[in-house]
Amino acid sequence: MTVKLDQLCGSAAGIVTGESRCNPCAPSDPPWQFAPLAKLLITPRQAFVGSGLVRLARSALIWLAPLLSLTLLVACQVTLIGDYDDTIDKGITDIQQRTELYFSRLRSTPDTPYDQTFYDDINSRLIVLKSRAVSLSKYAIITEQLQNMQRQFDDLQKLDKGSSRPISAGIVTAADTAMA
Repeated sequence: MTVKLDQLCGSAAGIVTGESRCNPCAPSDPPWQFAPLAKLLITPRQAFVGSGLVRLARSALIWLAPLLSLTLLVACQVTLIGDYDDTIDKGITDIQQRTELYFSRLRSTPDTPYDQTFYDDINSRLIVLKSRAVSLSKYAIITEQLQNMQRQFDDLQKLDKGSSRPISAGIVTAADTAMA
């Protein structure tokens, strides 16, 4: 035999508040302790299952769960590379400025002799920057880029050393483009 809770003792609100809406349920005895209801094993939580409050809570959960997940996802920070390092930035900028100055000198005066001190200076600066990058966490990519830059300068040095003077403007332009 199936008996609806509302038929026995009014509404679900009456069950939760302990109010009785039918004669067999006394206000001192909660309706779920009443003998006929005890056979049905109805708990206060089960009384709410069909109510609008549960549907409201479920719909709120459906909307809030993705929002909460998105908030947590945005709050998590993933760092694939180390933080900004001013020393490395200024060092690379200095190398670029010195290289541009050397290229400008080669363009304006094609008879400029090969300058070993320029390459020694650049190599020592790159070694210092590489050692700094190795000592910093998550700077593997920067270290690799500095090694690539070192190889480019080695190639430039071979090209500059092997070129006869006056050096052609095409060589300087090609080298400048390759270094950019």
